[in-house]
Order: sequence, then C-alpha cells, then structure tokens
Amino acid sequence: MVIDGIHAGYFVISDKLKKEAKECVLFLKKEGIKVGMLTGDNEFFAKMVAERLNLDFYKAGLLPSEKLEEIEKIVEKSKGKIAFVGDGINDAPSIKRADVGIVMGALGQDIAIENGDVVIMSDNLLKIPEFLKISKNTKKIVLENIIFALSMKIFLTVLGSIGIAGMFSAIFADMGVLLIVLLNSMRIIK
Repeated sequence: MVIDGIHAGYFVISDKLKKEAKECVLFLKKEGIKVGMLTGDNEFFAKMVAERLNLDFYKAGLLPSEKLEEIEKIVEKSKGKIAFVGDGINDAPSIKRADVGIVMGALGQDIAIENGDVVIMSDNLLKIPEFLKISKNTKKIVLENIIFALSMKIFLTVLGSIGIAGMFSAIFADMGVLLIVLLNSMRIIK
C-alpha cells in the first residue's frame, strides 16, 4: 500500500484453514496413512499449515506440472496406494495420476471433477474419513459375498458329483445364494 508516494504497508491475503482439517489429518494418521501437502502457496504459509496440522511432509510453491512430478516420485517410493485430494484446475493432472483422485466437488473445477475417481459434493474434509470407512466396509462385504458364493458352489458341486444334489436343488440353492448375497450387500446402505 502506498500513501502519497511512500510505502505504508501491505496486505496479506491467504486461505483460511478449514476447522475440520486437523480432525481429518488425525483420523488418517490413526489409520496409518501418511499425510502431506503439495501446494502452489509460498513456503511461509505452507510451513505454517504443515506445522499446525502435523503433516508428514509438504512441498510449497509448486506449479501443476511440479505437483505431478512430486506425485510421480511418491508413487515410485511408496509400497501402497496414493490418494490425492484437490479441487482446482491446477490439481487435475495430479488427481488423474494418483491411484485414487479425490475431488472436493462443491467448489471443484469441471476438469478436476472429470479426472477424479471420487467426488465429494461438499467441502467438508471429514467426508474423506467417511469415504474411507465406507470403502473398507464395502470391500469386506464384497469379500464375504465372494467367499460365501464360491463355497456354496463348491459344496453343491461335491454333493452333485456324489449324487446327493440334483439339478433342481442346485438351481434352488443358486437362487438362495443370490438372495443371501443381495441381502448381505444391502448392509452397505447402512
């Protein structure tokens, strides 16, 4: 700011840290997930946010292509899956490259939404832990269904081969297995 040709001060404009950010990071860390930040913001603000949230790492002052390079490095080093959370045009390449691209959709740019695997239709970061819980529960139920269905098929094949089960009982059992699997899958809705 200049008053009568003399430098009198300056304005600092920055994003506000979301109130649920710390809780989200704590949840992810309890799950054994490393949490980092790749940002285009300057070093000062990035460091402040990283310290406040107790992040495992951060990189500041990145252009979209540099964010993508950092994701590539993380993918090469990591033994697990990589998720990237973003909302803007500058995040789109990284969202696309990550194993799981999560877009905060309420303010998300169309290109980011198109590149994402998961679109969270609000800006509440606590939806990320909710998404993880739903994903884990869904995976567990799918595995239960597969194991149950295959076990019943094997069991009925054995009964059929020794002459105990006929075609009618196999069809009846198959429909029963289908209904049980469907009912079990409905638990996901809860």
